[in-house]
Amino acid sequence: MFRLYNVVKLIKYSFLTSKILQLHLKLNKFLNVHPGQYLMLWVPRVGEIPLAVADYDNHNLMLIIAKKGKVTSYIHDNIGSFNYFHIRGPYGHGYNYSGLKKALIIGGGYGVASLLYLAKKMFEKRIKIFTFIGFRTKKDIILMDYFKKYSSQIYVATDDGSLGFKGTVLDLLKAKFDEVKPDKVFVCGPEQMEYRVLHYLYNKGIEAEMSLERLIKCAIGLCGSCVLQPLGLLVCKDGPVFSSDVLIKVKDFGRVWHSSSGKEVTLNES
Repeated sequence: MFRLYNVVKLIKYSFLTSKILQLHLKLNKFLNVHPGQYLMLWVPRVGEIPLAVADYDNHNLMLIIAKKGKVTSYIHDNIGSFNYFHIRGPYGHGYNYSGLKKALIIGGGYGVASLLYLAKKMFEKRIKIFTFIGFRTKKDIILMDYFKKYSSQIYVATDDGSLGFKGTVLDLLKAKFDEVKPDKVFVCGPEQMEYRVLHYLYNKGIEAEMSLERLIKCAIGLCGSCVLQPLGLLVCKDGPVFSSDVLIKVKDFGRVWHSSSGKEVTLNES
């Protein structure tokens, strides 16, 4: 089923910030997608990228695209010329939220997109949801109104204090954790943030799952570009969502990526 694409119609788009694009797409058939899974979006003659499913309902799909590399920059710069996109998937292992009564969502930057569909589905299961989302400034905040619909309580952190709590989302977590006391925590954002949140929660004995971003080319476990050492796990197939019990054993986590050539690339602070 590799390279078996669905052609999806672009209904509308908007720039949430100068570097974050929101797409609303219409599919011609049902998509069986679980929160945390991703799709591969292909632009002919340009390239292909993995994207988290931000929302899906009745053939209507929402995707969030951050301007980062060749393909995403092309889409941002030429979005007015698009009528259709090609997608394949969904792929990967998503979030496990069965049996919960109270959950905490922690998102940073455009990583919040991976958590929105999860929030919607947990809300439908009547799980009580607390949401902590963090951004650099108030101008960088995205999707907050969506999260408000599903959250019992939502806290926003900005690095400069321009809106909400002043500090990182980890600072917010430390300040508010005892008020929430969740059954489980779900996290997506910059990897250094995830790494620090992982260790904070792990030391408290709190179960968590985190979604990782990696270079994903094939999406079916063939190329090995998204490998996590020393366990040999593949983000495309075994993830992108991993439990804290697994990530605590991954030496690459919070430290390195692998480039398209397989070379280790040190993660920059973000």
